[in-house]
Amino acid sequence: MKKIFFLLISVFIFQTISVSQSEAIPVFARKYRTSCSTCHIVVFKRNAFGEAFRKNGYRIPGDDEFFVKEEPVSLGAEAWKRKFPDAIWPGTLPQTVPIGFYSHLRATWTEDSGSSPTFTFDPHELELLIGGTFGDRISFFGTWLVFEEGHSAENIGRLGELFVQFNDILDVFGSFGENILNVKVGRMEIGAIQSFKEDNRITLAHYKTNDYKVDKFNLRKQQSGIELNGILFDRFDYAFGVVNGNLVSVKDNNNHKDFYWRVAYKLFGMSLTGIGPEGETLSTAENWRDDSIQVAAFGYHGESDFATTGTTTATVAGTTVVVPKSDTVGLHSFDRLGFDLRALYSRFELGFAYVKGTDKMMPLKPAGFADVDSHVYFVEGQAMIFPWLYTVVRYEDERHKQASATIKDVENLVLNLTVLQRANVRWSFEGVIFFNDDAHKNSDTGKINLLFAF
Repeated sequence: MKKIFFLLISVFIFQTISVSQSEAIPVFARKYRTSCSTCHIVVFKRNAFGEAFRKNGYRIPGDDEFFVKEEPVSLGAEAWKRKFPDAIWPGTLPQTVPIGFYSHLRATWTEDSGSSPTFTFDPHELELLIGGTFGDRISFFGTWLVFEEGHSAENIGRLGELFVQFNDILDVFGSFGENILNVKVGRMEIGAIQSFKEDNRITLAHYKTNDYKVDKFNLRKQQSGIELNGILFDRFDYAFGVVNGNLVSVKDNNNHKDFYWRVAYKLFGMSLTGIGPEGETLSTAENWRDDSIQVAAFGYHGESDFATTGTTTATVAGTTVVVPKSDTVGLHSFDRLGFDLRALYSRFELGFAYVKGTDKMMPLKPAGFADVDSHVYFVEGQAMIFPWLYTVVRYEDERHKQASATIKDVENLVLNLTVLQRANVRWSFEGVIFFNDDAHKNSDTGKINLLFAF
């Protein structure tokens, strides 16, 4: 009951706060002179149009040039196209530096003896965002962590995403339609989790299917590599990628490459391409509605070396032997196979995702390490009470056939109330309740979070 009481008090406190209107707008809102709510129902959760905008290389589906209000800087005349290959193909630069920021201020309460809730909002995170286009077929996006709570000065300044996408590869000479094949190169959030992307969630808590770990790997961390993606027949979405698989730095530290895939199909609602009737304005009224069902399947296969220093014991053909840790003890091979579903009707959304994980050590198993089979899923319901008021309830379950001090079975409930004070100013009140978890010492938590983007 303390958790519920804490959340109710948080809502009451918010209702007594008065903040003057914010004039801050993100990069793409500046470019098109439109509200954040054109592409987002809640910053940063995108609506169907926003997803089509992202998939289209951060361009308005259809006639993008018609909607641009901030004219780009031309890098060559249109006549140069007729001179190609005896001239450089003309491109563009954004008129203004395409940089935005978003930040979190957060207060956290944990159900521990000796802890008490505090309403002092401490800076939690400050992140830089860049994004734009170089003409009609090349786009870019990146994030840079400027500050994060709990990290010392030497550990901040971390690269999140930084990639370039080459769009409509098969349509260069007008032989094929748009959106069929795009190539993304750089550091990115992998395409396997497109249905429930981390940057598209309302809750502060990460999706369990993306976040759970057996060793150091999880699906939500950005990785460096190359991805092919596209849309077929307006409704079929696919992605295939090859990435380093190294979660320590941008560079790879082994000879193995990981790969992933995803296929999805959308029934009803706006097409994945987002192409529809053109107009002189971009809609911000009831653009949250997209009565539809989307189903997807995805997979990830990865390998990493398992090596340390000193000596340890390992099992070889059923016999325990002593091996030097300075040698590679073995290869950690892991697979993730899953499927997900999103169903939207009127003001409601139902989401479900399941991931089966398999982790194996080959050919040697360090003492205390066994092969692990994991089953992780969540069920989530979202409701829009008003266009500025959302609630989310998510049940999550994580089970492992082999458990240890670092591999835990977890069952929890996430409760979230999100309020948009402005299109780019968002308050979140969230509680996480753990069930049957006395042995693992996970503590119920409550959070108040203020997010603003500019």
